[in-house]
Amino acid sequence: MTTCLNATIESLLSARGMDNKSKVTAKVQLRREASGVGYYFQVYLFASIEGLDMEKAETLVRSAEKRCPVSKLTQGSETIEIQTVPYEG
Repeated sequence: MTTCLNATIESLLSARGMDNKSKVTAKVQLRREASGVGYYFQVYLFASIEGLDMEKAETLVRSAEKRCPVSKLTQGSETIEIQTVPYEG
């Protein structure tokens, strides 16, 4: 998930003539179902783009989310959350 989303972000940056670095990291938690029977994975993705203010980075990340093949597969999932965060090299 992280590789595909980051590659899509990089592609969008390149198409705009930008060479900013980007990064997507993940935090995955194993959680018990509310019923107490079974488990599921809760996935948090954190995307960041060097040198862009948060509003522009958020817009680009949302655009990448709509284009990323893996994101398309998981669209609408309640157990996957994508957040735009400040870039830290």
